[in-house]
Amino acid sequence: MQNSRNLEPILTTLVTGDEDAVFDALISLFPVDQMRSNVALTDCLTAFGEGAADVFTRFATRLGDDVARAEFLISAASHARNSRNLALSDDLSKAASPKVRELGNDAELERAKLLNDLGYEHYRAARFAEAEPLFTEALSIHRRVLGADGG
Repeated sequence: MQNSRNLEPILTTLVTGDEDAVFDALISLFPVDQMRSNVALTDCLTAFGEGAADVFTRFATRLGDDVARAEFLISAASHARNSRNLALSDDLSKAASPKVRELGNDAELERAKLLNDLGYEHYRAARFAEAEPLFTEALSIHRRVLGADGG
């Protein structure tokens, strides 16, 4: 497993170097299907401090599809909240919200899961008024797609 120290030279060049080349290198180190759960990658991107939310958002645009982008941002928001970086978590949740809402009907169950995950991040931040409609929409999609009994 990669750790933050292995990525420091790559991420350091991000500040002065070619952002696309750095992002390509990161994507080659971390397959897209492992992005969501990769704490080392999230730790490295978090090291950018106040600009970290912008770095995460730009990085997410390089991922394969809309679902992967939204999953990555929500996962990063969760990791930031777990690390007590509440401002970054809030910024990433806000960045993920339009990406989740833009998912088409062909990805309805993925969209429902992401709406639920995003709602949970708002809930954890005590933004209950923002969380409730996300949970409600996720439940509505599940009922419509899977039926009222969930199967």
